[in-house]
Amino acid sequence: MFKKITFETATQSDASNLTTLVLDVSQQSILPCLESNGQNAYVASIQSDINTVLNRSEYQSVKASINNKLIVFAAMREGNYMIPIHLSS
Repeated sequence: MFKKITFETATQSDASNLTTLVLDVSQQSILPCLESNGQNAYVASIQSDINTVLNRSEYQSVKASINNKLIVFAAMREGNYMIPIHLSS
């Protein structure tokens, strides 16, 4: 049986949950590839980056969830530049 995926515009009220998703995904797929200084810089930038892409005047941000569990976050800048997609495993 297929689970229903709900897609919605991501807003500033989602920032905390989006930050958690990005950090969780990054710990599995990005951080292991970086040295400790790179890991620290990357983690330190997550919250700021989330706040930046939630600026609706420049970005279109979308979240997806299954049964109210956030599974995907993606953003596109000015309709032509895709920010990396973060997909929960």
